[in-house]
Amino acid sequence: MALINEVEKTLHEAFQCKPNSSNIHYLDEPQAPNYPVTKIKKQGKLLIYKLDDKNPFPFFKDGQPKLMCDYLIFYEKKEKTFVILCNLKSKNKSNTHEQIHAGHIFSKFVIETAKRCNPMNQHPTFVALHIMKKVFNETKEEEYDNGVRYKYHKSGEDCDLDEICY
Repeated sequence: MALINEVEKTLHEAFQCKPNSSNIHYLDEPQAPNYPVTKIKKQGKLLIYKLDDKNPFPFFKDGQPKLMCDYLIFYEKKEKTFVILCNLKSKNKSNTHEQIHAGHIFSKFVIETAKRCNPMNQHPTFVALHIMKKVFNETKEEEYDNGVRYKYHKSGEDCDLDEICY
C-alpha cells in the first residue's frame, strides 16, 4: 500500500485542489490578485491540499497558532513519497520559515495518522518549496533545516516536481 493513498484517505477532500479538465494543477495566491499562477508539472501521483483558504485548525486561536504554509503537496515518484511544504510569497518573506516549520509539523502528524490507520514502514522525504515573484536566494539552490531541503522557484514559471524531488 502506498503512503500517498493512505494520506488521501486521511485528509478531508474539501481542502484538496483538483486538477483542471486537462489534468493540470495550478498554484495561486487569491489574496494577491496580481500574483502569477504557477503550473505544476509532474510524472507521478500528486495530491495538493490548500491550507490558507479555509480554516483547517478550528481549535486554535487566530494568529501564531494558525500560522501555516499555503499548500501541502504529496507526490509519489518511483514508489517514493515526497511531502512538499509550499509557500507562495510576493514581498514579505519574514515569516516564511515559521510557516514551513508549521507545515512540517502538521504534515508529520498527517503521515503518522495515516500510518496509524494502516500500519506501514514508509518514510517520506520533505522538501520546502518557496515560490516567489523574485527569487531572493539565487546563489544557493538548497538549504537544509530540520531535515527539510529548501528549494526556491520563481512564480509564474512551470514548476517541475521531478526536478525538485530526488
